[in-house]
Amino acid sequence: MTYDSLCRAVRELLAGAAPGAAPGAGMADALCVHLRTAEEAQRRGDPRARAGALTAYANQLDALVNRRTLSGAQAAALKALADQLGPEGQR
Repeated sequence: MTYDSLCRAVRELLAGAAPGAAPGAGMADALCVHLRTAEEAQRRGDPRARAGALTAYANQLDALVNRRTLSGAQAAALKALADQLGPEGQR
């Protein structure tokens, strides 16, 4: 799993959750920003910033579940994929 491949998965999933709607794209953009921030932090060797970005990603997924944009299972799957990113592994 790479940050880019997870971002693509997020975009595909949210496109299905909000077909043809700009809000789905905006939500995906916001999630991908968290992923890019985590990737940049990992490249800098800053595990604290990386963990913070991945926590923000997970929190935003939880908010999408609360808004019923995503199911709990969908959010859990995206969180599990994020756990596979890079050497640090866990959020």
